[in-house]
Amino acid sequence: MKIHVHNLFVRMALLWLAGGLPLRAQVPPGNVGNTPMDPTISQLVRMGAVEGAVTADAEFDPPMATVGQPVIFRLVVTASPESAAAPEKIVAPPELEIRAGGSGHTIGFNNMGTQFRTTFIFWVTARAAGTFTIPAFTVSANSRAVPVPEKTLTVLPAGTAGMVRAPRVQVEVPAGNFYIGQEISVPVAALDPGDNSIYGLGSLKGEGDDFIYDSIPGSQRRVLRDYDGQSVSALIDSIAVVPVREGDSKLVAQAMVVRRPGPGSLQNTFPGYQPLYESLPAVMHVNHLPKGALPGFTGLIGRFAVMQPVATPQPVRAGDPMDLVVTVAGEGNLGRLVPPKCPDGPDWQAFPPAPDKTPAILIEQQRSNIFRYTLIPQRAGLLSTPSIPFSYFDPDRGIYLDLTIPAINVQVMPPVAGMVQAADTNLPVAAASAEPPPLPLAGLVARPVHFAGSLRPWQQRAGFGIVQLVPALVLSGLWYWDRRRRYLAAHPEVVRKTQARRGLRRQRQLLREAAGNRDAVAFARAGVNALREACAPETAANPAALVGGDILAVLPAEVVRPAADVLVRTLFAAVERADLRNEPPAAEALLALQPELEALLEILGRRLW
Repeated sequence: MKIHVHNLFVRMALLWLAGGLPLRAQVPPGNVGNTPMDPTISQLVRMGAVEGAVTADAEFDPPMATVGQPVIFRLVVTASPESAAAPEKIVAPPELEIRAGGSGHTIGFNNMGTQFRTTFIFWVTARAAGTFTIPAFTVSANSRAVPVPEKTLTVLPAGTAGMVRAPRVQVEVPAGNFYIGQEISVPVAALDPGDNSIYGLGSLKGEGDDFIYDSIPGSQRRVLRDYDGQSVSALIDSIAVVPVREGDSKLVAQAMVVRRPGPGSLQNTFPGYQPLYESLPAVMHVNHLPKGALPGFTGLIGRFAVMQPVATPQPVRAGDPMDLVVTVAGEGNLGRLVPPKCPDGPDWQAFPPAPDKTPAILIEQQRSNIFRYTLIPQRAGLLSTPSIPFSYFDPDRGIYLDLTIPAINVQVMPPVAGMVQAADTNLPVAAASAEPPPLPLAGLVARPVHFAGSLRPWQQRAGFGIVQLVPALVLSGLWYWDRRRRYLAAHPEVVRKTQARRGLRRQRQLLREAAGNRDAVAFARAGVNALREACAPETAANPAALVGGDILAVLPAEVVRPAADVLVRTLFAAVERADLRNEPPAAEALLALQPELEALLEILGRRLW
């Protein structure tokens, strides 16, 4: 029998409430009417009203700027990130240039309970002085159009004295040479405008596909920084980045800034709101690791040293397993350390190393990584453990340095039962050692009985209230899952755009690799596939089924049509000649279209959000 999710939700709620009736019967009759509703059920009842009260507002930060000064246009919607969508285009006067930035969300509280607050960042730059107004528009949230009031920006001539500064978040790229795979601590500064209005910096994260990002706990501090010629207070926090591509990569940071509300600020509209700030892109040049790696190099980059290995237990009998504990200390990507392989020898049988199970963030804080090898001695005597080749790369000097794990002497005693046979490396370590013989009187003593820790009934124990919350959490999870499922069923375009963004990102990577390899056929094919992925949501069709005419029919209005038409037809014609006629295109002429193709894909990619 088929049961709908919402009916299942209601039935489980009724059963849960019915299960609590015997407990409520213990309350004196005079207090039954005063018993409050369960807070979880009360919150679920309110959530429908919260979803129906979605609002949106925006602000310029700062509200007054000069010509050429980038200004943040911050749009806040009281809906979850899955339910709120950034406007594809904001209508603005021609003197204002608008570029879409990142997004983030927080959870606040109002008189109806918890409230999602999703923030979208847009960068606005004025080309001329004057007063410019962005007219009122709507943003989609919870399947409805939410109005946003008009906002005005005052622009003064460049170099105007006495301008009021606004808080600024900026990335401070450290000096030095950087390499793929290297972990780099990058400071991010929140500059105070000079009135000590910034109190804290939180939710720091990086944006961009050229890096892997991680947080650095406990790195926030307050220092002095120069802000347009004036020394101001600044909060400095750091983010760990690991480059994954060679060349000039753009790094953008986002952070929630805790600041004192100003006149007309969104903090007055949404109490407790922490404004989302985004830095301008900072460029970091990344190099590929040079050739000539030493034996035992597994990707360790930084400055390190190996402590003297420790063997336990010692002495050990021949045929019994022994742990060789190795500690590597220093500064670098210790959290991603891959231990080197221990070579086999005639005197030792080595098993794969066991890495440190400590979380990577704690390893980075303690600046040491501990891993262990399991070794089994094959004969008795004074033996030396194998010398394990190991090396790392020093980014400051640009060279590979030897870090070989030294051998140590171990006293091996003869085995108890004569000669030792080599253990099978496919078996667990515990199976390599002989099991001790059973004791003569083993099994004669009865095992102890597990008694109850207390005679108090469950409903009178302190943890009973926590157990009551488990069904509520299950019901909440079912409700949220069903809500998400119904939303995606009503908005299939969300799924199509998500798939298109993923496919476009993959094809653009193939496009850059083909351009770097000077492969014209792969470049044309990747360009055609990228155009298909970007335009598929507009036609609700399979990307592989789109032809050049379909692409041209759905190009947005801001695309320069004559040049875009020629570009699309050229790529499709090159793929057709290569597949059907086996005629490779001219590499130089086709690869010269990369900047124009990247610009077109950037415009199409913004339409997928």
